Amino acid sequence: MKRKTIFMLAILLTTFLIMIIICCMQKERSIKQAERKEQEQLYYKQNTAFEVCDDLIERQYYHGVDKLRLNRIFVDLYVYNGSQKKYNISINDVVDYFCKEYDSNGKKRVYYIPQNINDYIAWYYNGGEDKIWSFCKGFNKYLLANGYEMYWDISYEEVVVALDEYKNSSEYIPPEQEK
Repeated sequence: MKRKTIFMLAILLTTFLIMIIICCMQKERSIKQAERKEQEQLYYKQNTAFEVCDDLIERQYYHGVDKLRLNRIFVDLYVYNGSQKKYNISINDVVDYFCKEYDSNGKKRVYYIPQNINDYIAWYYNGGEDKIWSFCKGFNKYLLANGYEMYWDISYEEVVVALDEYKNSSEYIPPEQEK
C-alpha cells in the first residue's frame, strides 16, 4: 500500500512538473512570437516609408543598402525637407542607417532608430505619403513633357538633374508646407 501511494505521488509529481515545463515553453514561445511580430511591424513601417520594396511580405524583414531605391528616396526626402523645418535628412543619413542591421553592441538597429529617421517615418504616416504623391504628380508631368520617364523609372543621377531642372522651371510646384 505504501509503495502504491509513493508510486502514485511520483506519477502526480512527474505529471505536474511536465505540465509546468510545457507551460513555461509555451510562454517562452508566445514571448518570442510577440517579439518577432513587433520586429516585423517595425521593419514594415520603415521599409514602407522608405519604399524599400514592393512585396508586402518582404517589407517585414531587414533589407540593406542594396535594396534602397535612391531615385525614389531622393524625391521623398526632397518633399520631406521642403515641407517641414524640424529636421533635414540627406540620402547619406538614410544609407548610413540602412547599411547595417545591427549596431556596435549587437542590437538590431530597427529598435534604436535615429531621431531624424524616426521623425521621417512618423511624418510619412501622418500625411507625408500624400504630400509625396501630390508633389510627384507635378514632377512626373514635368518629366514626361521634357523627354524623361517617370521618376521611379530613371536612375538616381537622372532624378537629381531632372529635379534641379524642375525647380528652375515655370512649372515648378513646391512641396506642401506644414502649417
